[in-house]
Amino acid sequence: MGVDDHVPPPKNPLPKQCLFCDHNGRLTREDYFPEWLAALFPKAPNNKTRATHKVTRLRADGNTIHVFEGDGRQAKQGRTVDQTLRVLCQSCNNEKLGRLQERAKPILTPLIQGVWIPKGRVDLNTIASWAVMTTMVLEAADPPTISIPKRHRVRFRDTYEPPPGTLVYMAPTTSKKDAAFNHRALVIGLEEGPQHRAQCTTLQVGKLLLQVITSSEEVAIVDQMEHADDFGLLPIWPPPLWAEPVNVRMRDQAGVSELYRTVFAPGAIARIPSLGTRAPGNPEEFS
Repeated sequence: MGVDDHVPPPKNPLPKQCLFCDHNGRLTREDYFPEWLAALFPKAPNNKTRATHKVTRLRADGNTIHVFEGDGRQAKQGRTVDQTLRVLCQSCNNEKLGRLQERAKPILTPLIQGVWIPKGRVDLNTIASWAVMTTMVLEAADPPTISIPKRHRVRFRDTYEPPPGTLVYMAPTTSKKDAAFNHRALVIGLEEGPQHRAQCTTLQVGKLLLQVITSSEEVAIVDQMEHADDFGLLPIWPPPLWAEPVNVRMRDQAGVSELYRTVFAPGAIARIPSLGTRAPGNPEEFS
């Protein structure tokens, strides 16, 4: 496959409909990192911080991979934890998803602050749900790379269960940033025609690193345990079928950057066997 890395990013407006339901009216500004999380990080006195939002778009069209990589819409003045998106209705934001935020707060806080303590299955499920919810909101910042279909988001709102084929990992990090996120999306198909989509979002929140990998075809696109072993990550969703020990590694900032570039590197796309084996969806299914 050839690689065309000079494709400019398309300028697309944010979705007009709530991400998690069919509401078409006024949408609220969602703090994609909640207020309780932002409060864990003191504001810089000179307020010269800049939010970190990286986006990579890869579209496989025939024998060519079109690539754009650069700053996303949310890379702007201010802290990453203070950025907002107007993509949710009040009911989904404050009620449906607000309950998940409250459930996750006491579980995530010590991990974000650098206290890496063992977690039981129920807590790990909550962490995985929170990571998937955050990914669903974050990817809306770059509409061309929304890869989780609307039907999956609607179901998640009511069940908090990650969509079929979702993989979620976590690990500690020594990063000094308050937060950062990188969204890598792969689209197989023509821009206006049926498409297969997959995404990998890597979230760094304080001393906690989370990675969420999904596919619109509802199948895992990497081997859960191989990926965990290769990069020193703890697999938390789906619950591993066996209690196989994983050597979880502490990652510095360079290690975080290495991690988010691995899943959809152009040379690795041809080695993802599951993509393209099911009927593709129309672009409208992802809005």
